[in-house]
Amino acid sequence: MTGGVRSDWRLVVLGLKVLTVIVLWNCLLSLCDLGFVSLPIDELGQDLLNFPTRQALVNFLSIDTTDENPYTDDYDCTEYAVDLKENARSLGYRVRTYAILGDKQLAEYNALLRQYFNTFLNEGSGIGHVLCKAYIVDEGLWVTIEPQGDLILNCTVGGRW
Repeated sequence: MTGGVRSDWRLVVLGLKVLTVIVLWNCLLSLCDLGFVSLPIDELGQDLLNFPTRQALVNFLSIDTTDENPYTDDYDCTEYAVDLKENARSLGYRVRTYAILGDKQLAEYNALLRQYFNTFLNEGSGIGHVLCKAYIVDEGLWVTIEPQGDLILNCTVGGRW
């Protein structure tokens, strides 16, 4: 029994470490977006573009194969989001990752998935979920991307990024 508890705690600690990195990174990006920190080029020194149109985003998602990767204990929502971001980067596009945390935000996200796509996350899957976001220039809109299914939502979970 103690082995199971020890294993559960290791997962919690690992989750907290990943969450800390994501939160800190997204805080830096938010400061950049608000103009408090100036980064004229992408974090790796490569100029990246926002998607000029929704069709450009759809076209990218149609050729990207991230959603075809099998979900495993070692390849979960975090890896899907990071791979989608990196694949977009390789084509010169900016995609960001962010996490939703807690029962309320997960329930809200599941409700959106059910309403618009007739699907949902495994409700007992954990304390949070990692997603992507992209900016569509001609609409002046940030959209949420579910990288495990190439779903595009015109909204933010919890009303913020």
